[in-house]
Amino acid sequence: MLLRFTRIDERRHALEVVREGVVQRAELETRSTLHHDFTHLAVEELAPVETGFFVELARGATLQELAQRPDAYAGVALQVERTVAVLQGLAKLDQDPSELRARVAESLALQGESPPPWFTDAFVAAVRARLRELSGRWRATPFGGSLEVTWSARRP
Repeated sequence: MLLRFTRIDERRHALEVVREGVVQRAELETRSTLHHDFTHLAVEELAPVETGFFVELARGATLQELAQRPDAYAGVALQVERTVAVLQGLAKLDQDPSELRARVAESLALQGESPPPWFTDAFVAAVRARLRELSGRWRATPFGGSLEVTWSARRP
């Protein structure tokens, strides 16, 4: 699966999903969605999860189906979404990954929960590195240009 992020203008970008010659496209508001999508991509590439936005796209779901799913925030998908929410700002932070992971674990403990076993210091560091790479490539993408990523989820 090929993911193509096209810079339309300062405020909008397009996400295209190309599978077996079929292209799905959605135009999105960049400020609130692009970094969230990049974080999903990094987390789902690196975590041993069997669901998530890009995992489901790779399995054949359409962008429209995923936008309308009532069960989007349950079970492992909820773990993925929480992880993405916590790590969205990671590319900009210089905080030590172990400190961030510990802070997340403490926050979850207050809610009677714990992080998934794959949420390790090494995982946090790898997500940060991937986010920095994607963000740098995006900044270098001119208006009208595209950043392309081949889906390559790493499975345990």
